[in-house]
Amino acid sequence: MTTEPGAGWWLYFWILALSNVVSIFLDPPDLADWILLIFSGIALAGLWGYLRNQAIGNRLFWAAFFGVSVLVTAYCLVRPFFLNPEFRGLVLGAALIGLALSAPLLLALWRYAFRSSNLWDSSRAA
Repeated sequence: MTTEPGAGWWLYFWILALSNVVSIFLDPPDLADWILLIFSGIALAGLWGYLRNQAIGNRLFWAAFFGVSVLVTAYCLVRPFFLNPEFRGLVLGAALIGLALSAPLLLALWRYAFRSSNLWDSSRAA
């Protein structure tokens, strides 16, 4: 990474972190929710590493995590179309909003895994 992310990235990070915490209290999580919360927590750690220009773990982990994140995001965006076919317009709107909210995180994880090679030498890993 050649430039430091701006305040908008940090605002995005804190909004995601707060939404994860709030989601626990709004609706008691079941097992699937806990798995998604843990997954989101790992994604937040990657976003934090990207924003701080700090290596967390190793590059191979984040490359694999990025790939899994794309698949999970696609699944979460497409699944409602099959669950609620009678509300396709509403579901499409929600999917587009979900994609808009997910895209910055996916971009940051991609940059972190594939465009931050200066981070991944052994001397900087946390």
